[in-house]
Amino acid sequence: MNTYDITEENGVESRPAYKRSGVALAVRILSYAVCANAAIVVAVQAAQAGRVDQRFFSPFIALALMGAVEGTERLAGLRLPAAFDVSLFLFMDAALIFGGTYDFYSVVPGWDKMLHTASGFVMYFMGLCLGELLAGKACGEKRRVVIATLFAFVFSVAIAGLWELFEFAGDSLFGTNNQAWQGGLLGETADGNYIVTDPRGNGLIDSMLDMLCALGGTVAMFVPTLAACLCKPERLSAFSFVFLGRR
Repeated sequence: MNTYDITEENGVESRPAYKRSGVALAVRILSYAVCANAAIVVAVQAAQAGRVDQRFFSPFIALALMGAVEGTERLAGLRLPAAFDVSLFLFMDAALIFGGTYDFYSVVPGWDKMLHTASGFVMYFMGLCLGELLAGKACGEKRRVVIATLFAFVFSVAIAGLWELFEFAGDSLFGTNNQAWQGGLLGETADGNYIVTDPRGNGLIDSMLDMLCALGGTVAMFVPTLAACLCKPERLSAFSFVFLGRR
């Protein structure tokens, strides 16, 4: 874990500057620009139509989430590791702006499954940051690598399962169709049973495929990071939260 302590010069506290990765900074600026453009687009469309639909809220939710990340960093006095930083902001763009505002879910074949695969990347990096922090000073550098990467793997897979439970709850309580179960309905019999296109139901198939995609994304990150960090354990520090200290 990289920790930067506050120093004191001429009786005034100051913290060492820690610059954000250039790539991460560029991605953040681009993300805010994309969100701002999408917000203008939906605002104009809402004004012309005289009403708002679900797409109207996506850019504002994205901006709120990005602002929450910035606020958390400031309050906690830390910097996100570049890999997690970049993947998180790109994922929010892809899911909320391109998926939500510009409806890539309908326009681009397989967009939903690509996002679930990408979520495996994002959650694995998040889990790796947390795992590296939790591993602390475990005996042996390679042991720390194993603890951190295994924690990240389990964390990412668990989040994928929890997300499907969240979608199921939404569909059950509010009649939404997040798990695409309505797409497989052909009709309803007199006794209240449904006629479906597949005996397992579209909802089950959608959920299992989503979890498989997330698992695939997780494995795609787990294998190379484990191998790379076992060869050179110091590489694990690239996934450390950098604590800047506080005034």
